Amino acid sequence: LVVVRRDAIGRGDRRVNAHHVLLVVEILSPSTEHTDLREKRAEYATAQIPHYVVIDVRNQPTVRHLADPVGGDYRSDVGGPLVTLHLDGHDITIRADDLVL
Repeated sequence: LVVVRRDAIGRGDRRVNAHHVLLVVEILSPSTEHTDLREKRAEYATAQIPHYVVIDVRNQPTVRHLADPVGGDYRSDVGGPLVTLHLDGHDITIRADDLVL
């Protein structure tokens, strides 16, 4: 899931530039765990994507919120059963248990 800034909509371009992206959300898979937690983390931080959320639904479901990109990494790394993100004046709470039916 990708959340983009409103000004990215209606530009006539099918691509969204990284500077329009506010949030990327991914479900962690055992086969891509290293890629998601290391490589993509660095790529998204380098691209200055402000929020990266990784959801792990295995065993005890958890949500990990990485924010405040600087120097190819995120300064903030918070995780647990729920996280609240602050995006452009909106508070969004993600509960891991709500994602497992």
